[in-house]
Amino acid sequence: MSVVHDLKTPIAAAMTYLNMILDGSLGRVPDALERPLERSRIRLNNAISIVNDILQLTQLKLAEKPEISRVNLTELIDEIYQEMRILFVAKKIRFSTWINSEEDVFVEAERKLLKLGLSNLISNTHKYTEKGGRVEIHISNEGEDTLIEIADSGIGIPPDEQEKIFQDFYRSSISKRKGIEGTGLGMSVVMHIIRQFNGRIRVESPSRLADGAEHPGTAFFITLPRKYVSDAEQVAERKA
Repeated sequence: MSVVHDLKTPIAAAMTYLNMILDGSLGRVPDALERPLERSRIRLNNAISIVNDILQLTQLKLAEKPEISRVNLTELIDEIYQEMRILFVAKKIRFSTWINSEEDVFVEAERKLLKLGLSNLISNTHKYTEKGGRVEIHISNEGEDTLIEIADSGIGIPPDEQEKIFQDFYRSSISKRKGIEGTGLGMSVVMHIIRQFNGRIRVESPSRLADGAEHPGTAFFITLPRKYVSDAEQVAERKA
């Protein structure tokens, strides 16, 4: 954690200089240099994203027990969508949420961490779904659990790679072939968060929103207990 934090400072400094060069603060940039400088800025920005993801994942793994509260899942999903709405509108992606309940759905979790995990998943639907595609979120209560399905009509994940996407730094062959930038840490963060709340996550591709061979889509299924039980409480229950 200390090493990657120290790496961030020189990268950020180089980004500052590149921004000053490209915005003309240090004089006019020759046309022949503008494109390679812009590509350098993109690469450095990606490096900062990797550093941030490593710091984020490390902090999650070192964190003490989460601060549990009653979270309105219905409002949280809507909040995340409103923050990303312009991105979906720009790509003309049809986004919809379906809740199998007349009332709001609640779970016991740490709101900040749960928002981070769900934001990663919803952001990925935008990232890996092409213009004019579809994204749907289904929420339902089953017994003592809440089920969340986040499905898209995007590029999909090959069958033999679906379990690997939860590994640190793993990126699917399709996303690399299409040149989609990423660090390969997002799904590792998501899985760690869901497990913190005694939940489970699995992936399916093709999804039910599949639109032909080129757009098989992906669906993530999250199961969260509506009532959080700490590790200590689980041990006590087993002993009883």
